[in-house]
Amino acid sequence: MIKNYFKIAWRKVMKNKTFSFINIAGLTLGMTACLLILQYVSFELSFDQFHKNVKDIYRVYNDRYQNGKLIQHGTITYSGVGKAMNDDYEEVIENVRVLPQGEQIITYEEKKVFEEDAFAVDSNFLTMFTFPLLAGDPNTALQEPKRLYLLKNWREKCFHLKAATSVSF
Repeated sequence: MIKNYFKIAWRKVMKNKTFSFINIAGLTLGMTACLLILQYVSFELSFDQFHKNVKDIYRVYNDRYQNGKLIQHGTITYSGVGKAMNDDYEEVIENVRVLPQGEQIITYEEKKVFEEDAFAVDSNFLTMFTFPLLAGDPNTALQEPKRLYLLKNWREKCFHLKAATSVSF
């Protein structure tokens, strides 16, 4: 029975070659686009899922409008936003500021290491995010200025954070 269905389908494809090609090409293109979008969404949702409180961590975006037109959209916010959110919203438990430092040369004893992606963070960074430490205590790791926290396999584990230092903002 099913063999007959395939014979009939094949005959119709051969009879209407142009329309069959257009339909099959459209179906192939649609399925390919769907799979690529699904792969992209899956990739984007896979970041930072290892943190203990991942459901409670949010990123603040800043939209600036001028004369009713959006002129800036991004994650750059002003330094007082975190404190204002803590004061105004009881749901906000804690906030952390992350400041990209770009390329840095890190010196330890007499060794120098070039780092492409360094970030300055608040001292409570490791209480909000649960990056695995190879050594040390996460509660005291960034308490003093100019302390360094290096991540092993950072490309697999986080949102492009490789080196973080505790600084006073």
